[in-house]
Amino acid sequence: MLFERLNVYTHLIPSELDYVGNKKIFFDPPDTEVGCWVGNDLMKDYTENSVVLDLGSGSGATIASFIRNKAQFAVGLDISEDSLDWSRTQYTGGSYKGKTKFLKLDFLKFASDTLAMMLKDHQIPNIVTSNPPYVPMVLKNDEKLASIYGGEDGLLYFHPALQYALHFKAAFGITLGSYSSIKTVTRLLASSGYVIKSVTLSVLPFSEPTVSNFSQIEKLLHSGEALIWNKGNNIPYGYIIIGIAAKYVGVSQKPKVDFLFDLLKVACSSNTTALEKLEDGLFAESYGGTLRVLELPQPSKRSHW
Repeated sequence: MLFERLNVYTHLIPSELDYVGNKKIFFDPPDTEVGCWVGNDLMKDYTENSVVLDLGSGSGATIASFIRNKAQFAVGLDISEDSLDWSRTQYTGGSYKGKTKFLKLDFLKFASDTLAMMLKDHQIPNIVTSNPPYVPMVLKNDEKLASIYGGEDGLLYFHPALQYALHFKAAFGITLGSYSSIKTVTRLLASSGYVIKSVTLSVLPFSEPTVSNFSQIEKLLHSGEALIWNKGNNIPYGYIIIGIAAKYVGVSQKPKVDFLFDLLKVACSSNTTALEKLEDGLFAESYGGTLRVLELPQPSKRSHW
């Protein structure tokens, strides 16, 4: 196992760390940075032939990081007009010209085979990524938390994203929370023919909407599907963002008994955001990929809508 620790933003550039001023554009730099690592880990297998489809592309910063790291082409799907307008303004000209495409599509409803017919040959993805809404919650009638609502198990968007990746037989990258039914995720990836290549972790404090909807997370905690970080004192503080980069091998795998959940359990027992309980070689026998911990400066502003 290769173990890495970083405390700086590697893939986002300074202008992407500043709040854009529009509450309808998702803004959470640590979360986005983890998603950038996931896609860029997968791109290493394709050198300059990477074509990435990003489901729920938000501000477009993740797409931009792929192009800056020599992806051949990147397509972003999103349902927010504000996000798409921003992405097209920032990331379709200059050095991005001819290398990006942003489409308004709801991938919960839009079939992957239909999308394939809309793309030119050089735009067919060999990598599918998503940093979707993943907070487990039961919405009240007056709540519209579209940028964080992940269904009752946090996997509302994971299931269709996985199906998109399977349709294209593409490598698959997903960013979730440690409370997002990780045992289920591990088993579904393995049974779908995916092998985890890298895991990227970073602690993020709970946002107010998450605290206000904490009851569903508590249910998942009691069921053994979820984990949170509590500074080692049993006081809920935050969660671990987990970025999973998985390679498609096409053969159903027998999952290594909940190794990812066990890894997160050790991480959550740490006293600091450095997740110091994770040590190089700790999971070497059960996991042969890269384990990365990002201890990043926290943004002064976070936007959820």
